[in-house]
Amino acid sequence: MIPMLLLWTLTGCGWWEHHQACTAARSTEAAAWGVLTTALATDTASIDATGLLAAATELDGRAKAAGAAAVATPAQTGEAAQDAFTRASRASGTASGQAQATWTDWSLKVQGHGLDADHQAARVPIAIERIEAWGKATAAVRLRLGLARARYEAAVQTGEGRLGVPDAFQGLGALAPLPAEPPKELAELQAAVATADADHRAAQAGLKAALDDADRLAFDVDRAGQIAATDATDYAFLNFPPEAQVAQAAALAAGASGTRATESTVRLRAAVSAHRNDLEAPPAMPPGSATALAAAEAAVKGTVAACE
Repeated sequence: MIPMLLLWTLTGCGWWEHHQACTAARSTEAAAWGVLTTALATDTASIDATGLLAAATELDGRAKAAGAAAVATPAQTGEAAQDAFTRASRASGTASGQAQATWTDWSLKVQGHGLDADHQAARVPIAIERIEAWGKATAAVRLRLGLARARYEAAVQTGEGRLGVPDAFQGLGALAPLPAEPPKELAELQAAVATADADHRAAQAGLKAALDDADRLAFDVDRAGQIAATDATDYAFLNFPPEAQVAQAAALAAGASGTRATESTVRLRAAVSAHRNDLEAPPAMPPGSATALAAAEAAVKGTVAACE
């Protein structure tokens, strides 16, 4: 009889110790999850995604205006060149007059090519600024979306399901469903996820449009620069007389414009390459939330081990 009582006593003590350990682990987990919730909210509040989206949208308008201005000038210059040739031809029927008309016409056309290269190259800084603005906006909105998803999962999930919060932050898989009658706070968190997701899609579309436009602009700038550079090279083979100084000046200016256009093309393509991966790059959780999440995950595992 005594051994049986002793066994019951020992068993009861073991159960009590297990219960206390489980209770302590749950308390630690609850505290860690509270710290994580606060950290996620703090990091979310620090993101100015709305301002970055507005700045990127404003740059879209400036880039389009710069593109419209660049298109108009070359055509007008070409018309002026042809008018100059026609006037010069009619003004003098001599061989000297015809020669002067030829190099004057060539000079004006080359000036037009140089202006075209300069105007196209002038669009590059705004295009790069636009790409960078959309890149920053996309990164900020994606981070806000990740934090919104993490806050939602942290509030909805229980037990070992909470170990899936990092996946939610990275946008992997669907969110956990709301309870049948969710409290107002959970519904608000779900709405915040939906809003952040819509903003993220808009930012991705803006960045993609900026990158695609930049690809086309790089082609246009490169082409205009090559035409201007070719004009500069051709001058040496046209055998214009020494008095055709306007042609020589036009050739030198075109060569400089071609060089500037080529350098601008290199910068623009480098910006496109640097930001192309921003379309799908996963966000890195801010240090405060990352530390709190690691502690919360460890607490969940501790609870599972203590309460088995």
